[in-house]
Amino acid sequence: MVNARLTLAQTTLSKKLGISRQWVGELVSRLERAGWLEHSSPKLPDGTNGSSVWRVGRMLKRLLVMLGKSRRGEKLRNTPAKSTWHFSPPKREKEILSFLNNEQELPSLHLLEKIPLLGQWLTRGKKQAEG
Repeated sequence: MVNARLTLAQTTLSKKLGISRQWVGELVSRLERAGWLEHSSPKLPDGTNGSSVWRVGRMLKRLLVMLGKSRRGEKLRNTPAKSTWHFSPPKREKEILSFLNNEQELPSLHLLEKIPLLGQWLTRGKKQAEG
């Protein structure tokens, strides 16, 4: 990537970014002054500028080299076959899940004996769902 080159017109770049061509020119000159990128635009036979040729600047090269060197010192660690991380849901989430599970269960027979109307209502709902 250090020696990479890209040919792209500033107009095309401005359309892709959704900003004006003048603003692209301003940003490019700022990045070039800071050393992050380099660009040149060859003159065409009719006197206009051709598509810009973009290259990595000296600051970006330094950053890439530093990042590359920082990885060399690290030793690759073997990851365990089975992850030791166990995430459990927070207390409130457990309560909500428990409530939703309890909502799906039918009431106990003991409760249905105490509230016969509830038993009738539940059986009526089953009959309507089947029929």
